[in-house]
Amino acid sequence: MRRKRYETRRLIIRPLTRNDEKRWTLASKTALSKQDKFDVYPLMPRARPAYFINKAVIAHKNLARQDEAYIWNVFLKTTGEVIGWVDISIIKRDPYQMANLGYFIASNHRRKGFSTEVIKCIVEAAFKDLKLHRLEAVIDLDNKASIKTAGKAGLKKEGLKKHYWRQNKKWEDQMIFIATPELWEKNPKKK
Repeated sequence: MRRKRYETRRLIIRPLTRNDEKRWTLASKTALSKQDKFDVYPLMPRARPAYFINKAVIAHKNLARQDEAYIWNVFLKTTGEVIGWVDISIIKRDPYQMANLGYFIASNHRRKGFSTEVIKCIVEAAFKDLKLHRLEAVIDLDNKASIKTAGKAGLKKEGLKKHYWRQNKKWEDQMIFIATPELWEKNPKKK
């Protein structure tokens, strides 16, 4: 399936292209130092960034073509600066029509509502364009900012999954937030 380009009031959400190498290099240079364990740094390898970008562009296209994952980069409309990414992955089609929703905004762009804006846009796209019926955001219990963001964006807190995710060499509990078309239509926060 083809990944579309989306726009919100302040953001452009689109697939990565080979022309984004300079934007990603700049984002890596201007990002704040690692703020918490959820920061993903470095954003770009110091050596061979063009190779990294080309490899990512091909991988992202193939994942979408095979309906395995959809990955978009998030850019500021005003400057064209890349500030993060969003993805729909771990896709399960019939009879489930469900997937996982992931999002990341660079530390120097947080607390500005960008994650909320991205989530609202991509949830709509997942239902309309990807024909999914359920999205799950799986969040570490100590990621208070992401838990707050999921709620602000209108995702419904479903509950806790015990020993759900393996990281740091152990199975950890995760908080699950969901969206379905039925819940989303009734959601006053979606706009």
